[in-house]
Amino acid sequence: MKNLGKYWNLSVSAGLGSMLGSGIIVGLASTITVWQMGLNLTNGQVGVISGALTFAIAFGSIFGSRFADKVGIVTIFDWVNFLYAIGAGICVFSNGYLMLLAGVVICGVASGTDLPVSLTVISRDAPNQKLASQMVASTQIFWQVGQFVSTGAAFVVSTMSVTGGRIVFGFFALVALVLWVWRTFTKGIRVLHKEAAERLAAKEAELDENPTKKASVIQVLFRSSRSKIYIRLFAAIAIYYIFWNFVANTFGQFTTFMFVKAGASQTLSTGIGLGLHIAALFILGFYVTIAGSAKRNTWFTLGVIFASLQWADWQSLGQPQLL
Repeated sequence: MKNLGKYWNLSVSAGLGSMLGSGIIVGLASTITVWQMGLNLTNGQVGVISGALTFAIAFGSIFGSRFADKVGIVTIFDWVNFLYAIGAGICVFSNGYLMLLAGVVICGVASGTDLPVSLTVISRDAPNQKLASQMVASTQIFWQVGQFVSTGAAFVVSTMSVTGGRIVFGFFALVALVLWVWRTFTKGIRVLHKEAAERLAAKEAELDENPTKKASVIQVLFRSSRSKIYIRLFAAIAIYYIFWNFVANTFGQFTTFMFVKAGASQTLSTGIGLGLHIAALFILGFYVTIAGSAKRNTWFTLGVIFASLQWADWQSLGQPQLL
C-alpha cells in the first residue's frame, strides 16, 4: 500500500471487493457442513450449492463485465456490492436448500462481476503503469485476507451449528453494505473517476486524429508485428490459471467438508485452514514487493514451474480415501 497517496481509498475499496470474492468461496466451504446439518441437506445438495457458486462466479466474470461496458463500468463498480449484500442476506435467513442456493448464486454473480470490473477501474484511474501495477497487486493481498477472515470467522463460530454459518454470512452482508456506501459516496473516489475519464477522453480524441494508432485487443493479439510474443504470454497465463484453479477451487471448496466427513471436528477442520491462510498471507506480502519490479517475469516463470510440480504431485496421489 506504499506510495498510493490519494489513491488509497480507491485501492482499498477495490481490494475489499476481492476480499468479499474470496470470502464467499472460503466462507461457504468452511461452513457448508454446519449448513448441511442445520438445514438437513444431502451430500448431493451440498455439491450442487458449491458447484453453483463456481458457475455463478464464472457467469459474473464473463457477462457482468460486458454488462458493465453497456451501463457504465463505474456504475457497476459502485453498486455491485449492494447486490452481494442482498445475496448474503438471503443466506443469513435461509430456511432450506433452495433459499440458500439462491443466496449463494446471487453472491457468486456479484463477486464474479466485481473482480474484473474493480481491476479495470483501478487500472484506468491510476495515472501511470507503475501505480496501476501496485494497486492491482494489492488486491491479491485482500483476496488472501478474505480467505483468512472467512476461515477465522468460521473457526470462531465452529461450535454454534447453523447459527455460526448465519453469523459468517451476516458479516459478509455488513461488509458489502459498507463497501457499497464507500464506493458510491466517497468524494475522493468520484474525483479520481472524473480525472481518469478526462484522460481517456483526451487520449480518444488523439486517436481519432490519428486512426492508425487505434487497435483492438484482437488486432494486437493476432495481427500485430509482435503477435507471436503476445499469444505466448497470453497462453502461458491462461494455462497457469486454468490448471492452478482446478486444484485451488476443489481444495478450497471441499477441504473442510472432506475433513469433517473423515471424522474431524468442525473446529479442527477450520483451524487447519486458518493456519494455512496465515502462512499464505505472509507469502503474499513478499509477492506484492516483486509484482511491480523488473524481476517479475523471472518470478512468474518460477511460479509456473512450482504450480506444475504441485499439479503433478496432486495427480500422483490418486483418489483420496476418507476413513
